[in-house]
Amino acid sequence: ADLLSENPSTDREKALMKALHYLTLCEARYKGVVTGLQSSVILQQAYVERVHGQLAAKEKKSGREKGALKGGHARLMTEDEVFNEIRLQEEEKVQQQLEKQMRKKKVEEYRITVDEWKKGEEARKVWNVACREEWEKEVQAWKELPKPRGKRPLLGNLKKAEPKPSHPANVVADDDDEVSV
Repeated sequence: ADLLSENPSTDREKALMKALHYLTLCEARYKGVVTGLQSSVILQQAYVERVHGQLAAKEKKSGREKGALKGGHARLMTEDEVFNEIRLQEEEKVQQQLEKQMRKKKVEEYRITVDEWKKGEEARKVWNVACREEWEKEVQAWKELPKPRGKRPLLGNLKKAEPKPSHPANVVADDDDEVSV
């Protein structure tokens, strides 16, 4: 500051003093610009926080999460966490699709097994009806015999019912699956 108050003695000192004075003015102007930018950033940050709070309240009130990221948190798309989270969500979605296909496959296998069981059950019932009719004929013929008739005819070998196949425990019908067995 003492150098600026002295009078220049040479032309070179005059030129340097002029340049120094110009640079001092430029510095003051730049400080003003930076101060203005900082104040606008502070105002923008306050506005963004207020709007973010309003948006979070609105999304919470609506009750469902929207957007590509779970949790409804807006983030800068250059953060590694965001890309990792998106990758994990995509892997989870693929895994869910595979599980859905496996459930559908198990349900179809169960349906085939139940159809085979039903066919076997019908055949068993037909067999048992035929055996019972034949036994009733034998009993009727036995009753027509004079006493002492001997032993009453036995019913014979009726086939016992097989238990119905149980539904796979881990197969759960989704809303978009039409599972009705």
